[in-house]
Amino acid sequence: MRNLTALLIAAASQTSLNLALPSIAHASPQTCEYHPPQDWMPLVKAEELARSMGFEKFFVQPDGGCWSIYTTKDGARWRVMIDPKTGQIVKQGQT
Repeated sequence: MRNLTALLIAAASQTSLNLALPSIAHASPQTCEYHPPQDWMPLVKAEELARSMGFEKFFVQPDGGCWSIYTTKDGARWRVMIDPKTGQIVKQGQT
């Protein structure tokens, strides 16, 4: 009886733990070559690059090891991924 009680308590604890923990977030696949954070161009520089590409309304965020520029072009949503160290376009297209 003592073993059954211990087993039930352990099972209840595990169930509570599973419900309390959020699921593991899945990161975007690595698109750009890895660069340590200190080698990344500052966000302001990435925003300047977006403006130089002719984008007026956009937002920039890290994604898949790149700086991703989200914007609209000809009424469609676009994403441009740039290497965070060099600023070279790695991937672009409609989302």
